[in-house]
Amino acid sequence: MTRHPGGLFTRRQKQDFSGWNTLRVGMLITIVGALSVAGICAQQQSPKQNNNAPPVAIAVAPVNGTTPSSTPQVSTSQNEIVPIAEAATGNGIDYHGGPLMLTTHNVYFIWYGNWNGNSATTLLPQFMQNLSNSPYFSINTTYEDASNPVKNLGSSVGMSTQTFDVYSQGSALTDTSVRNIVSGAMSRGALPVDANGIYFVLTSKDVSETSPTNPPTHFCTDFCGWHTHASLFGADIKYAFVGDSTQCPNAPTGQPACATLNTTMSPNGNLGADAMVSVLAHELDETVTDPDLNAWYRNVVNGGENGDLCAWNFGPTFTTANGAQANITLAGVNYLVQQDWLNDGGGRCTMASTGNVFFYASAHDQYYGCHGMATGSTTDCNNITDSNDRLICQAVAQHSQTPCSTPVTDRNLQLSCFGIAFAPNFPSNCRDITNPQMQSFCYGVSSGGSPSTPNCSTVADPDARALCNGMALHDTSQCSSISNANDRQFCLGVAGHDGSQCSTISSCPNPSAQAACLDGGGTWNWSTCNCTMPVVCDPADQQACINSGGIWNSSDCTCSNSGCGTQIICEQSPGGPNPAAQLKSRDILQSLAAQ
Repeated sequence: MTRHPGGLFTRRQKQDFSGWNTLRVGMLITIVGALSVAGICAQQQSPKQNNNAPPVAIAVAPVNGTTPSSTPQVSTSQNEIVPIAEAATGNGIDYHGGPLMLTTHNVYFIWYGNWNGNSATTLLPQFMQNLSNSPYFSINTTYEDASNPVKNLGSSVGMSTQTFDVYSQGSALTDTSVRNIVSGAMSRGALPVDANGIYFVLTSKDVSETSPTNPPTHFCTDFCGWHTHASLFGADIKYAFVGDSTQCPNAPTGQPACATLNTTMSPNGNLGADAMVSVLAHELDETVTDPDLNAWYRNVVNGGENGDLCAWNFGPTFTTANGAQANITLAGVNYLVQQDWLNDGGGRCTMASTGNVFFYASAHDQYYGCHGMATGSTTDCNNITDSNDRLICQAVAQHSQTPCSTPVTDRNLQLSCFGIAFAPNFPSNCRDITNPQMQSFCYGVSSGGSPSTPNCSTVADPDARALCNGMALHDTSQCSSISNANDRQFCLGVAGHDGSQCSTISSCPNPSAQAACLDGGGTWNWSTCNCTMPVVCDPADQQACINSGGIWNSSDCTCSNSGCGTQIICEQSPGGPNPAAQLKSRDILQSLAAQ
């Protein structure tokens, strides 16, 4: 969610609890006036608006008896983010031209209120640190800017400085109070001024937060968090609000508010902190892909940043030792975290970027990609609808990097294209891929199975690892462990250079019928799963039609008597059939007379 500036969702998209069933699939977004914030809850500023206000140092009350400093520390590691043009669309989320936080994702925590003896102060920093280069956070590397060449987000996260603020703004906060908390931490030197930073204000369960909308909206009952940005001390500062929702365990519908699937026991035995983990992930994902509320989101009308598109969608879960539900393990610690939106292959909610370069939006594209790369047929590659996948297929089919030079809208995919096209080659192109999983996949396939680090063995997803090994070693036995039938056949086809293995890749109930249709020269309708076979006419019927002066229709094997046929009057009438038709009619008449 996004707020303007902010978001659990930015206040451009505020998390709304009216209609919990809808929220469990994706967050219900509400536009609440000009003050927007981004996050699981917030409204968003119009993409055309920019925060051009001059830098303002906001004075705050002393914290813990300290006096604010007038010269806040400025981080020396900050890199300026500049506006950019346009990038790819078509995966259920669109780019609107604003900057992204491409690298150096420094996270700062401000623990606001009373956190004495609360395990959250250990659990939340641990989670944030373990996100770095994880398959989960690497989902964000599928987002790119519109520079030339395009640049993808990096997957590193750094848990930086933390500080405590004991009620400097009281226990009833507003959006302005949250900004004052961030500004105050910088002013007194507790945190640096870092344009590459994301500052989280984490409030204890006795602290409320109200957005001055009309009517006002409240943390926990109306929204769960938000992110936004503001000009502070000469820098574009991104910050977010996330609170302990155990202050209101139930939403108006009687369902958990801002919690997760766990209502009595959570993976780490701290309901409030474990619920905050998912909100933190949501706001972090949205902040790096839409820091100024004008970059990646679905559309202006109903918002929809990447976190919003998967809000309350946890996917498959497992039961932890204490009986709670979780869906991800990082560095041996279990968490329950919402899924994030993968900006590839048509778009979807997922828990990980597998690194698989050959992820297809449809069975149609996978079918032709498999045939193209297995048989070296660029004609099959040309049938692929997704432009990136089509270019990569052409490059691999031709063993040529030339197709990769055509603008590929995702830099990571383009680098993979250059790398894999010449396998075995172990090219340097893979080096600059920002997704660690995709980098390992690229190195593994491009090296042809020769020892390397990273390589296929470091691809975390077992199916992607199997495909990587199959393609690198040209060993179809590697494919047998892939659970999805289409993916398994794809692996068998490209690893064994055997196009026949590709024939049953299908989204239809009877893949064998599809294979029989296409192998027999028919035309397969991928939408209706119907086959249209070419009509084969009897040559004798065709010749008889022509001999009788008729017109032959080869599409349905019918003959029309538009010529004179056996009618004598045709031969005698002015403007009748051409001489050849007359001759044929006369021959037929003479033949009949002889009988």
